[in-house]
This record gives sequence, structure tokens and C-alpha cells, in this order.
Amino acid sequence: MPSKDTRPLRGPGKSPMPFYKLSKDAVLETFDDGGLVLILPERRLVELNSSAVEIVKLLDGHRTPEQVAAEIAKNHDISHDYPVKHIIQDVLELCLELDRTGVLELDPDHQESLDMTTSVAACFLRNPD
Repeated sequence: MPSKDTRPLRGPGKSPMPFYKLSKDAVLETFDDGGLVLILPERRLVELNSSAVEIVKLLDGHRTPEQVAAEIAKNHDISHDYPVKHIIQDVLELCLELDRTGVLELDPDHQESLDMTTSVAACFLRNPD
């Protein structure tokens, strides 16, 4: 029996949130004020501030960006000053950027159901011409 997808749904389209994790080609080294990610095999460095390092550490392939944002809000007691929806948006934007640069990747264990959602959406978005 297939397991039920329990990821939080995002926005009006109700597509599941992705699960990100540190790329298999990346190594994270942390410092007091941030961190560096070495992207192999290109031997390229990506500098992260301390907030980005905290987010990357929480993105373990088992938590969605939404769950990470909620944990950050709780740990730093900031949800009363800054709405959680803004924190979620910030985390999602960082995930997309770090995915683009090779720091993060989608967790392959959860990729199949995300691909199915994307392919279903794509068939509705095709230009009929």
C-alpha cells in the first residue's frame, strides 16, 4: 500500500512542499558568523550568513521549508514580530536560490510524488497551439 503524502500543502494550488537537503556534492563548514559550502566537483565556494547556515542545517530531507520556518520562529520567538508566512516565504526563496547554486537538492526519497504533482500541473498549463 503506498504511503500517504503528509507534506504540508502550499498556496491556493495545494501542491506539496518540497523536501530539501544539503546536496550530495556539497560540504558545509560552519563558523561563528556563518559558513562556507564547497561545491564539488567544481571546487566552488558559496558563502552563507548565520541565518542561512541555520536553515541549511535544519533542511535534512525530512522537513519542508514550511516546517523549518516554523521551527525558526519558535526557536527565536519572532512570530509575534514577523508573521510566520513571511518567514516561510524567506525560507522558500533561500531554498530555491541554494538549489539553483547546487548547495541544496530535493530529497530523492520524496522527489517522485513532487514530480507527479509537477507533471499533472504541466498538462494543465500546456499551450494548446
